[in-house]
Amino acid sequence: MKQYFSEAWVEVKSAVKFVSAVVEFVVKFAWAVVKFVWELVKSAPAAVKSAPAAVKSAPAVVNDGLALSTADMNRWDGFHSIVSALLLAGALLSLLFHWLGLPAVIAVDLYLLVLLLLAACRCYSLLPDRFTALFIALFTFAALVCAFATVFLENGRFEKRDFYMDSQTKRIAVSSTTLPDAREATSVSLAVITTAAPDYAPTTPEGRSAVAFETVSGLLFLLVAFPILAARLAVFEGPPKVPDLRFRAKLTDGKWQVFQVTNVTTEAVIQEIEVVIKKGKVDSVTKRA
Repeated sequence: MKQYFSEAWVEVKSAVKFVSAVVEFVVKFAWAVVKFVWELVKSAPAAVKSAPAAVKSAPAVVNDGLALSTADMNRWDGFHSIVSALLLAGALLSLLFHWLGLPAVIAVDLYLLVLLLLAACRCYSLLPDRFTALFIALFTFAALVCAFATVFLENGRFEKRDFYMDSQTKRIAVSSTTLPDAREATSVSLAVITTAAPDYAPTTPEGRSAVAFETVSGLLFLLVAFPILAARLAVFEGPPKVPDLRFRAKLTDGKWQVFQVTNVTTEAVIQEIEVVIKKGKVDSVTKRA
């Protein structure tokens, strides 16, 4: 009996320790939440006061960002933009007229392979800039979806099968429906390239080959879009930021000596220039005798 009570007491103590640890964790977590909410409440008035100024400065920030993005572009960005737009236009035309779906697919895949080859060869100057890469990713993805939708529409390669009860024979029968139009074909193509399960399934060897081909093309798009295009979009910090500063440079004995100063003094030097930098750019250069 004594051993039983001792074991029970040990279990009670362990249960009390567990409950106390849980209570301590809950109290600390609640206190952290309260402190976080209190900091938000304290910073709310300042945020409200600064909101109009932030809204007013938003256009200037957007213009600066666009200026920085367009400054890094070269003729290859225009080339990639034109090629991706032509690929999308060709895919849309093939879907509209139900014609030349496979050549449109091959053209998009070849372009993606070229981008991958340029990245493998480290020809970074030939790759699109991040601003251009955003549109190229959207255009090439849409071109793949539309081009494969045209391939799926050809020769009734996809069917939708439904089960129903025949009222005459009292047996389960199957009804099949082929892809009716470009809209359904586009939804099936989008489902296939995103590895979803469409309502229509391939019923011919050509249809199954088209599904496999689109899966491979989707993987190729991921290989290009994420490491090459999305990686450039992830560089949000832009160029190194230079604070607003003022420098004084002295030319003595054929050598320039640069000093950071707050107020430029009127020293008797051989030659003096004042450089003012604002927003990371040289705002003014003043030559002084």
